[in-house]
Order: sequence, then C-alpha cells, then structure tokens
Amino acid sequence: MNVKKILFFIKTLNSGGAEHMLVNVANRLSKDGYQVTVQTMFDEGVYREKLIPQVEYRAGLNSRSRLLREIGVRLPLWVWDKF
Repeated sequence: MNVKKILFFIKTLNSGGAEHMLVNVANRLSKDGYQVTVQTMFDEGVYREKLIPQVEYRAGLNSRSRLLREIGVRLPLWVWDKF
C-alpha cells in the first residue's frame, strides 16, 4: 500500500488557534493512516507535547537568537517582534 505523506510547516507550536488546530489535524490524519510530519522554524511551543508519537516532529532552530547568528545579520529587536 502506498502511504500518503503530509508535511505541515509552521513557525512554532506556541499557544494559539492555528497551532492548536494543526496539532489536532496532524494527530487525526496520522490515526487515519497518513505519514505526518510537523516541521517548525523554531523549537518552541506548548502544543509539542500534544502530538501523538506517530507524528514525526522536526524542529528548526533552537532560538531566534541562533537564527541571527546563522544568517550573520544583526536586526533591530522590533523586527523580531513581527517575525
């Protein structure tokens, strides 16, 4: 049987409506037989623990400050408030 793969990409799994719904949908699709991966830009979020073990979780960077070091750019703090 050819298993369908689904990738969800979101900034973080911090508290919020979109994050909550993503976790619910990912868990449901996984239970329905899909191979589900949730990829975040930053390894943050209270909803991470709500993912069932069958859902693969991949985190991007550990923190936003690390992103600054990775790209070698120094941005004003107000820019990161909008990111």
